[in-house]
Amino acid sequence: MSSRILAFILLAGLAGAGSGTAAAEEKPMVAVSILPQADLVERLAGDLVAVEVMLPPGANPHTFEPTLQQMRAVSRARLYFKVGHSHFLFERVWLNRLLEQNRRMTVVNCAEGLALKPDDPHLWLSPPIVREMAIRTAGGLQALLPEHRQRIEARLGKLLVEIDDLDREIREILKPHKGRAFLVFHPAWGYFADAYGLTQIAIEEEGKEPSAAMLARRIDEAKERGIQTVFTQTQTSQIAAREVADALGGNVVPIDPLARDWAANLRRAARALEKSFRR
Repeated sequence: MSSRILAFILLAGLAGAGSGTAAAEEKPMVAVSILPQADLVERLAGDLVAVEVMLPPGANPHTFEPTLQQMRAVSRARLYFKVGHSHFLFERVWLNRLLEQNRRMTVVNCAEGLALKPDDPHLWLSPPIVREMAIRTAGGLQALLPEHRQRIEARLGKLLVEIDDLDREIREILKPHKGRAFLVFHPAWGYFADAYGLTQIAIEEEGKEPSAAMLARRIDEAKERGIQTVFTQTQTSQIAAREVADALGGNVVPIDPLARDWAANLRRAARALEKSFRR
């Protein structure tokens, strides 16, 4: 369904979509853009809220358009946690329209005040940044649920300890390899690389399939650095990644940057990187 058609349906039909449902709603609806944010909300609020995730597994955040069913759900939300990076096109396009139809919804920008990379929206792949996102998420939930402020604060304290422990664990895993480079198809791991003193080399060019010349340059660079592993994700094409891996005599390792359990995912990524550095 095109953006124009969906927008027309939204403007024409959602204004009263929430009428009659609010009273029956046992829990406040909280909407988030991606699965890792849903995990943060659930860790902080538990069963106090219902969570709606906009971006489904396997979807591309750069091109995604929400379904009518999702728009109806978010039209009842009291709170929306957005990633806050300009590359999340659906946040920029749809949130203002949703706010026109749902004026009681508060939007919390999880990236507010953070130093962002212009071409990398994957903030949640860095534990130090996840820590900041968790604090902003807790603040939004406490404003929505003031009667549960202390409960959320206690959960936040526990979560911050877990994040700090994860950060230390990953730092120890990757410490012997500080300064090393790794090869990815899609440049999703820039914040992670910065956090642990690594260099990310991307095959993709500005979100597009690489040209033959770029592929050749990346292969040469990888050979010079002794890289044999290509890290990929389910949201992008695997063909070019396999071509590069074959040329390097190496392998392809999938890591999903949008996995719901971001902590386990980051731990898995660190171990996969450490293994690749020992090849």
